[in-house]
Amino acid sequence: MKNMMYGDAIIIKGNNIFLGDKIYRYLNKKELDIKIEEGKEGFVDKKYKYYLTINFLTNKDIQIVQIYDSPYPIRIDINIENNVKSSLRYYKRAFNLDGDSLNDSVININLKRDTKLNLINDVNFDEKTSCFVFFRIDMDKSSELNLFEKIASKGNIKERIDIALKEKAKARISSRLYSYKEGSIDMKYNVIHLMPKTESKIVNKALVKNKSKIISNVLVKMTKGAYKSKTDIHQKGMLLEQGNIEFIPGLEIHTKDVKATHRANTTRLRDEDIFYMQSRGFSKKNIKEIIIKKFLCNGDLYVKGNPKDRESQCMY
Repeated sequence: MKNMMYGDAIIIKGNNIFLGDKIYRYLNKKELDIKIEEGKEGFVDKKYKYYLTINFLTNKDIQIVQIYDSPYPIRIDINIENNVKSSLRYYKRAFNLDGDSLNDSVININLKRDTKLNLINDVNFDEKTSCFVFFRIDMDKSSELNLFEKIASKGNIKERIDIALKEKAKARISSRLYSYKEGSIDMKYNVIHLMPKTESKIVNKALVKNKSKIISNVLVKMTKGAYKSKTDIHQKGMLLEQGNIEFIPGLEIHTKDVKATHRANTTRLRDEDIFYMQSRGFSKKNIKEIIIKKFLCNGDLYVKGNPKDRESQCMY
């Protein structure tokens, strides 16, 4: 991790927090404001180890890296001021934790008027451990959210995302979920359109193998005041071996003059596909790599940036 202990990163490791040199410069120039507290009363009657508040005062691109070598719950509040356009990359990793460990993260994000946030949520637990992540995102008038999720685990991950949209707000979510070695991923998305001319789009891609399981539950609600709004839910799964994928799309419409669609499908890696590509000279191992990469990496990558950022959005 030495190469990550500088620059635009906030590193949270065990009971320590490290700030990169760019973060210190942002603080000195009053382009960013950060407050760190300990011992606040937390979620589900627990105490957070840290209570971290970050205020984006100007356009900035930063990353938060959470490394678990011991179970410390944490809460992060993020405020994006009016007319600010920023990017945040959130990485969550676990090491040397037993299967009973529970790592809670609660992230509250407040997007004020005419703001834009590109958010990458990257969770990778290569340990048999448990994790719960809760995002609560409030979007003011004409704000825009582009959320890309890359979640891979052989442990047990639960995540919940609540998004509330006010007038002319736009939220786009694109997720890649990969569960293996008898792991499980349980995702729940609640998107509520509160005012007119709001838009949301949710694209899930799920891949399982080794008797693993993924559940993706998406509920979009349009209130009486959300006329002339749009939403689209698209869920797509692939089974490599024995495993289970469960998609639960839901629409709750309480007004007229809206456009709401949803679709879901799951496919398997078929023997005939492997045979066809073997006849073209590919090895069986390479065939699986090609198919998986095409499935996970193609299309619906909303978070734009340089080629390295785009490549990082492919989990395979």
